[in-house]
Order: sequence, then structure tokens, then C-alpha cells
Amino acid sequence: MKKITSFFVSLLCTLSIVFAQSSYIDTSFGVDGVSNYKIAEYLEADGPLNMDITDSGKILKIGLASNENDESLNIINQFNSNGALDLNFGNNGILELNDFIGYDIISKNNDIYISGTSTINGNIGILKLDSAGNKVSSFGNNGVALIDKFALGMTIKIDSNGKFIVAGRHINIDTEEEQLLMTRFNSNGTIDNAFGTNGALQVNISDVVDNEELYDINLELFDNNSLLVTGTVYTPENGTPTGEYEYNEFALKANSNGVLDTSFGSNGFSIYYDLTARSANIFDSYILSNNKILITIDGFDDSGFTGEPIQGLLRLNSDGSIDNTFGSNGLLTIYNENFYILDLFDSNLDDDIFILGDGNDENNNWHILILKVNENGIIDNTFGENGILSLDFPDYDEIEYITNGEELADGKILVSGFNNDNNGYILGRFFKENQLNVSDKALNTVALYPNPVRNEINIKSTQAINHLQIYQMDGKLVYNQYLNTNLADVSLLKAGLYIVKAFSGNKVETFKINKL
Repeated sequence: MKKITSFFVSLLCTLSIVFAQSSYIDTSFGVDGVSNYKIAEYLEADGPLNMDITDSGKILKIGLASNENDESLNIINQFNSNGALDLNFGNNGILELNDFIGYDIISKNNDIYISGTSTINGNIGILKLDSAGNKVSSFGNNGVALIDKFALGMTIKIDSNGKFIVAGRHINIDTEEEQLLMTRFNSNGTIDNAFGTNGALQVNISDVVDNEELYDINLELFDNNSLLVTGTVYTPENGTPTGEYEYNEFALKANSNGVLDTSFGSNGFSIYYDLTARSANIFDSYILSNNKILITIDGFDDSGFTGEPIQGLLRLNSDGSIDNTFGSNGLLTIYNENFYILDLFDSNLDDDIFILGDGNDENNNWHILILKVNENGIIDNTFGENGILSLDFPDYDEIEYITNGEELADGKILVSGFNNDNNGYILGRFFKENQLNVSDKALNTVALYPNPVRNEINIKSTQAINHLQIYQMDGKLVYNQYLNTNLADVSLLKAGLYIVKAFSGNKVETFKINKL
């Protein structure tokens, strides 16, 4: 996964958000566009609720739960691409982990990799499952790869060589100090001793700043397999240079061999005390194609927890310094009490980035909110309504919160979260365009004829049409051609209604055709 300028600040402050469009929902997913299952007696909303999409389009979710006896459970679910539980996975779509606590989940070639911690010895590592939820015995030791480090494996990535990097919190049993730990495993689950010292890189944050606990650890990889680790460090009162900031964002960079990159920050580590907020957390981070770094910020202003909420993005240069060309001195503040950032995810179709959040309208009704920006942080005003896409789970009012977003291969957006009604996951699949806005007649600037059409579409426009896309009504892209003529051959399309997008430069017209 790959997993915004100051103009954006004033835009959000004055933006009149158009909320709640049920016409964006993809009703072919789940039941009327929503998949909602009770997973356990109680699902931990504060636990890991991560999501990934397999190569075959199945949806993976991981979380912590408890049963009716208040016993803790670590649950993995697999859903089919249509939102139904995959009954061939685990026990009718639900797998309870034993002897391993999972935090993050990714997939490759439909196999599943979970970072976490052994409940037997507390060591950090990876659990590998096949697509049915069975342990892959050829990986590590009967499906589990561990290194002798007492730590929580909070996040996992696969590098370009097929090796696995896990980052998390290492707890020094003697001193009870928390350290950052990064470890790397070979593709077969053996420890990669070429990484760091005997397969691990440990960083004692207390050498840089007095700290009591680490939170929100995120791992990203640069194209050359260098590591970026971001997170939040809790410092005791008067534990920072300013003497007052308690929660502070940090970033660390190491090269692909597991050695701190001394050209980044101060000897590989950088902490951002007073730039953002008195008390702030990191939800996500993202490396841009130019190697600059985006970090989401969630916190409060200098009044502490009683102050105004601050949501925004911090952008760093590749050396860890603040990118002062971005926002206001490197920080884009979304000073809007109706937008709370939760996730960043990239577009599969272009270089843009989606910012997922949620918020309430003037009537205190809750909505999913998505912004789309390009790599320079410029908001796409053509996206959604005036730059913000507002979505709803129809007939669901008591959603605890949204946790993850993903753009699927067909361009639709999958959103997952936690449902307060039944302590279960809730998933929704959405179009990025309001389906009620698709015109039933030819537009003034573009005319396609004949319509209905059997073999060829003739294109008539006041501007040159150089690109044509045709989608089935379920959103699947079935025709994608760049044109040097005013004719488009659609003879191979099946009979039915289609949505057509005709592009002229960066402008687009959208309408329907009937294929005979």
C-alpha cells in the first residue's frame, strides 16, 4: 500500500459540504451495498482493525474480540469480493488465532501474512496462512517465523525482494523501557541475518528524548527498500525541550541493510515537538514518488486536550526536515470540526491520494468523508461535491468509527469500519460518482451516435475527444482506448446499458449508451 497546500486550509474552512449520498452506494455488494456481520460477543474497537485485499479480490480483516465469557480472541475474517463471508475460510469465514496475537495483515499471491507476537514466549514475528486460513508449514517453524525479541509486531511490509519487514515495540524486560524494533525475515520465514544485527535493528528512543511509551507505529518502504518508521512518543511532563508537550510525532529512516540513515534527521531520527499540536497522534504515513513524506496528524492545539481539535497533514523532505513549501511551514491544518482524518490510501488509476475521514453535518448526522489530492497536495475539486465525497451506509446510524479505505482495481472505493450496533465489522463499496448525475441524454458539448449502438460509435464534439472509457452499470471498466479518430468500435461489448466517459484533456463528459 502506498498504503496539500495552504489554499486547502481556507477551502475547508469555507467549504459547504454536501452530505449523504445513497446514490453512490454499489448495491451489488453485500446487502444493498453493505456487508455487516456480528463477529464475536464483543469486538475491541480500540484494537487492530486492519484490512487488506488479496490478489483475487477477497477482503481480509483482523481484530481483537472477546466471547461471552470475557475471554480474549484474535479474529481474522475473509470476505468474498461481493461482501459475503468466505465460508471456505476458517470456520465459515471466521478464524480464531491460537498462540499468536496478530496486529497487521497483508497478502501476496493469495497467501496471508500477519505480524504480531507469540503468546507462548512473547517474541515478535509473522504467521503465514493459505487462502483457506490454514498454517503454511513450510514457512518458518510450522507457519510461524519468530525472532528472539520480546516485542509487539505492529506493522508489516514486503520489500521488492520478497522479504518481510516487521516493526513494533520492543520491551526491555530489565529496564521496562520501550524501544523501536525492526526485523527482517527471508521469504521462507528464516531470519535475515544480513539485516541490522543478527536480523534486527533496535533503537532506544530514550537516547534522544525521555519517553514512557510508543504509539501508532507505521512502517513504509522507499523504492530502494529503505525503511521509514513513524509514530507517536509519549513523553513525561517536562520531558521535552519546551517542557510541556506530551505526545509528539517522530520519524526514523534506516537503509535496506537495517542501519540508521544518518543523513535523515539527527543520525536517522527526527522528532517534531511543537510544530503540530500539544497532544498529537499519527494515524498513517505515506511516501510520495519524489520521496517526500506525508504524515497525518490528529491532536489538539496548545490548550491541550481541552483545546480545539487539529486535523492535518505534515510533509517532510526525504532527509526528515520539514518541507516549508507545503501548507503553513510544512503543516496543512484541516481546521474543521466536521472532518477527522483516519486513513491515507493511494489511487490505483493515477498518482493521486485519498484522505479518508468522518464527520457530522449541521444536524449532527454522521457521514464518511473522502478527499482526493494529487502528490503536490492540491485538492481535486472535480471529485465528489466541491472536492469532498460524502458517503453513507444506508440505514446504519450508529457506526462507531471508520478504520480503513481502499480503491479497488475497478476504481470503486471500499470502506470498512466498526459497527456499534452488533459489535461487528461493516463494509461498504461505493462508486466515486453520483449515479443519479449520469445523464440519460447526449450533452451539449459531446454527442455520441447512434444511440442505441450496435457496432461503432460516432463522436461529435466541439473539442477533440482523445480518450474513451466505457463501464458496465456495476462499475467494471470494459473499454479503455486512446483515440485518433472520431469512431470507436464497440462491437465486442455485450448488449445492455453502459456508462461512457469521453475525455478531452483534463475535461470529461459522462453519459449513458444502450448497446444492442
